[in-house]
Amino acid sequence: MAEGLGIPRSEAAEIIDRYFKRYSRVKNFMEDTVRKGLETGYVETLFGRRRYVDELKSQNQMFRRAGERAAVNAPIQGTASDLVKLAMIRLNDSLTIPMLLQVHDELLFECSQADVKDCEAEIRSVMENVYPMRVPLKVNVAHGKTWEDAH
Repeated sequence: MAEGLGIPRSEAAEIIDRYFKRYSRVKNFMEDTVRKGLETGYVETLFGRRRYVDELKSQNQMFRRAGERAAVNAPIQGTASDLVKLAMIRLNDSLTIPMLLQVHDELLFECSQADVKDCEAEIRSVMENVYPMRVPLKVNVAHGKTWEDAH
């Protein structure tokens, strides 16, 4: 953080400390996730997909720390990936337009200009309601003649 923001390490450490004091459940989640990973050898997404993290038991501190970061990241990024895949299945079942491409959390569709608003509404609805969550899922939808135009 210090390097990325061009600030002293002590200032970055203070920012991180304030963040974890304000959002203590984030720190608890991170610690619990690493602990469960150590106990079981893996972490899971919301949907139960596992990522084995052997590095957590490494004697090498650098590998162990990398394992801790992977253990915390995998359930979050993996759940996001699972949600996009589930949305793709549901969109395939509900839309009549072709899905051309998936890039991470982005989906690319092709439709006529006349159908853009209807397709946009259907895509947003399916993706935002793909799975019940306590925190609402929000989707950005854009359109254009080319992928670049949509960005």
